[in-house]
Amino acid sequence: MVCLKVLPDIPSAPVLNALSDPTHVFLIIQGMKGIWRNEASLMAFGRAGLKCHEFLFGHPSVCRDCPIEYVFETGETQTKRIRRGQKIFDVTYRLFLGKTLGVLAKFEDATDKVRLSAKCRTDLSTGLLNKVGFLETVAQEACNVERYGYPSSIIMADFDNFKIINDDHGHDVGDQVLLKFAEILKGVLRRGDVASRFGGDEFNVLLKNTDIHKAHETAERIRRDTQEVILREMGIETSISVGVHEIDGLARDPHYYIKKLSQQVKLSKEGGKNRVSVAPGQLAFSFGMAAV
Repeated sequence: MVCLKVLPDIPSAPVLNALSDPTHVFLIIQGMKGIWRNEASLMAFGRAGLKCHEFLFGHPSVCRDCPIEYVFETGETQTKRIRRGQKIFDVTYRLFLGKTLGVLAKFEDATDKVRLSAKCRTDLSTGLLNKVGFLETVAQEACNVERYGYPSSIIMADFDNFKIINDDHGHDVGDQVLLKFAEILKGVLRRGDVASRFGGDEFNVLLKNTDIHKAHETAERIRRDTQEVILREMGIETSISVGVHEIDGLARDPHYYIKKLSQQVKLSKEGGKNRVSVAPGQLAFSFGMAAV
């Protein structure tokens, strides 16, 4: 699909004919309103006459950080992924013929690719993101934090003495403990937060638009709920050691934050386990209860 913001006139008929590839959807947008659309466009996005943010995204108002405006003003190419009903599109926005015609946005159906990617990024046991998926998500969020200036934070949780659970109760029970912990995370987190099983009995959580103060409150709730729920529902005494770090905009590399978080988890374990530690310089303290 191609979307054009045209200044000031509609392209001539030859240009329209050149864009009339029946395998793609083509739009022309002037003043944020669709003024020319081919048949494929009407089939994909419904009737003409609506503004682009209405028929593309279903938004009643102009999109925040409108990509069409951004590319037209800066000349920089921008790529986004959007969802429309059951379909997912990868969209590349770039200037078309300089600024004579405006912004060309190529929409490619990425639904199957996204579904395959989701399987490759998912931990099959818990249904949470796996290590690969989580690192990709943190890398993107670090870019967003740098660009938009809002805070986001990461929590790392590692079970204390998990080997004892496997040795005393068996690996099947150990797996059930991990599943129960995944349920606890899903119950605590908000829509938009991202949880992952990073490997073994280590889990990570990305709290979007959350500063370090709110993040350590969430981490403490996870720590407390883990101990109480697993004991009450499974009769097993367990605990987790937790580290918290705010994405500070100093790095985009997710491994930078994983290293910082690992240091905080180590401090929690060395401090007696079953506690939350926060990165020095953000909140320089470690708190919690003695390990069971």
